[in-house]
Formats: sequence, structure tokens, C-alpha cells
Amino acid sequence: MQKSIAGEKHMRRLIREYKKAEYLFERIPFLYLSFKDTVSPYTVPVFYGYKDGKIFFHSSLKGKKIELLKKSSTVSFAGVADFKIKRSHIPCSFGCRYKSITGTAKAKIIKNKKEKVKILDTIMKKYAKPPFNYGPQILDKTLVVELKIKNFSAKISE
Repeated sequence: MQKSIAGEKHMRRLIREYKKAEYLFERIPFLYLSFKDTVSPYTVPVFYGYKDGKIFFHSSLKGKKIELLKKSSTVSFAGVADFKIKRSHIPCSFGCRYKSITGTAKAKIIKNKKEKVKILDTIMKKYAKPPFNYGPQILDKTLVVELKIKNFSAKISE
């Protein structure tokens, strides 16, 4: 996985250590995923899980994002945590504090039921406490996707 380097102007905000960037995935409540469409990108927010350089999300078996994913496995992602506006009494001099991560990934649909359960557990642990019980009805109507991160850029502005 490659880390992107931002321009000199932004170097003080760029996170250069991989472990610090991984920490952001714990803090970011949801991600925006963008899929290639014919006219313009198609972007949707998703709940997700993260583990070992991979992002996971689940979906219904049908829908626009799944149609687009089947046409192109390249996905971009973006997320922000701890966003706060820095106000000013001077016009046009507002700023913000944030932690962010953006990047691209290669998508793979997971079909193996045991692997689906492990991934669903990874996603659920971000938002709730185990145990999680997935009946056949849930597994059969849920698509699970693994995004292997190809590159990312992570920043903190305080």
C-alpha cells in the first residue's frame, strides 16, 4: 500500500506514519465511497469496518453501487472525524479542525459464508458489542465487500 504525499504547503498536516493513519479508521464514523459511473462519480455514505489494510462494507444484493462495482472494482473513499469550525470575526478567515483520510482501493465481493461472518463481525464491532448472530436470511440477502487499500492520504489539522 502506498502513502500519498501532499504538496509542501500541507506537509505539517500530513500523517506519515501508517499506524497513526490506521487510528483514523477507528475515529471516522462512516466513509463516503465513490464508484465509477459513465457521466460522473456515484458517491454514497457507508458504515464500514477496517482491519489489516482493508475496508469492509455490506450492502443489499442489488442497487446502483453494486451494479457499478461489478463494472469497475476501483473505488475511492473519504472520511472525516472530529470536525470543528474555527470561527473568526474577520470575513473569509474561518478554518476548521479535522482528521481525514482519502484513498483508492480495489473491491472484491466476498461469497464464502464463513468469511462473510468474520467480516460482518468486523463491521459490527465498530458500532456495537458482540455477540452477533446472523441467520441464514441475513447472510443470503447481504452482499459483503472487501476493499484492499491501494493508496491513501491522511491529514490532521488542529
